Amino acid sequence: RVNSHAAGASFVFAYCGVRDISRKLVLTETNGQITKIRFSKGFAFANVEAAAEFEEQRTRFFSEHERYDDYMEMREGLDLTSIAGFKENIIALADPDKMPWYASRVVFWVCSFCLLSWPLRLILEYNTAYVHYQVT
Repeated sequence: RVNSHAAGASFVFAYCGVRDISRKLVLTETNGQITKIRFSKGFAFANVEAAAEFEEQRTRFFSEHERYDDYMEMREGLDLTSIAGFKENIIALADPDKMPWYASRVVFWVCSFCLLSWPLRLILEYNTAYVHYQVT
């Protein structure tokens, strides 16, 4: 397989407007001092004009690039280009200045040396809350 052409484009939404409809994230009911947050991205069009503008830009992009190859492979995805350093997974601590004892590197290495890292992992898993947050 030889890739003869690659191209990309971003949706220009300046004419459509932007509104954040993501829910507020409140971490009050966590089951420990550590919270793992997984972000996922989604989008919804606020009106019919925005959806039509997206389809027009998408169609224009594909029609401009279909002449480069007979067997064209296309992939579409959502990328938050205006947000630099977007991370899909982060860890939040209740008190960043004071790590829990079971999350310490020293405790991990001592337990690993004694072949007891599996109970430590169970303790860590039990005391970690998991949150999935969709950015829309």
